[in-house]
Amino acid sequence: MAVDNEGNIWAAYSGNHVLNKFSPDGQFLMSVKLYPNGQTPIGVGVDGEGYIWAVNNSTSNAAKIKTDGTIVGFYPVGAGPYTYSDMTGFHLKNITAHEGTWTVIHDEGEENCRWKSISWHEKKPAGTDITVSAKATNTLEELESKPYIQVQNNVEIKDLIGRFVQVEVKLKTSNLETPVLEDISINSYNRAPVADAGDDITVQAGADGKAKVLLDGTSSYDPDGDNLTYKWIWDGGQAEGNQPGDLSRILCFHFIAYIVEL
Repeated sequence: MAVDNEGNIWAAYSGNHVLNKFSPDGQFLMSVKLYPNGQTPIGVGVDGEGYIWAVNNSTSNAAKIKTDGTIVGFYPVGAGPYTYSDMTGFHLKNITAHEGTWTVIHDEGEENCRWKSISWHEKKPAGTDITVSAKATNTLEELESKPYIQVQNNVEIKDLIGRFVQVEVKLKTSNLETPVLEDISINSYNRAPVADAGDDITVQAGADGKAKVLLDGTSSYDPDGDNLTYKWIWDGGQAEGNQPGDLSRILCFHFIAYIVEL
């Protein structure tokens, strides 16, 4: 049995050596006689040009037929052909829903990362669909058994936490159109920068009660790679920059402990 481009049904009757054609609602339309050149039709298929093919077991050939019932010809095949399947692939291509999956794993390099959202650009012709799901854990071993949660495009996600995040994209089509995922971005919550002013230092004041002090914040960093600004604050003053200049004219040391914060 097979269905042609117009939705009509073609059924092989091996005992009578005929193909019967029915409308989409099951009404009988015609009978195509294959005998004597084609005997014992077993399988029916539709090719890419819309022709109907009947595989004839007893005569070891295949009949090519127009949808109006006209027989184009009989073509020899291997001995005793026997098929009930979609031998031309027509139904697999045109009727069966197609689905493909793409996955990717991203390592953030830091445990318990809180993932904020996943955003993407897509093209979805009529009859197609794209769904995106994600899961996150701190180890790859845990990731295998973790269930996916479906996410929406650029919508905040709750409870997606872990060093490793795995994203699964499913692309589906019910016709010949193809959905396209143009790009995808995985976004985490902005993390606080790390301020590193180095080790505590002790300086000796000169006779004038002053000492040269060099503040160095170049070891500071932002885990998200954002640009940093620097501000140093102490009792009675402040400075800016990752390496403020000579502060000897700003700080007067008279046996006083200054705490400078970055």
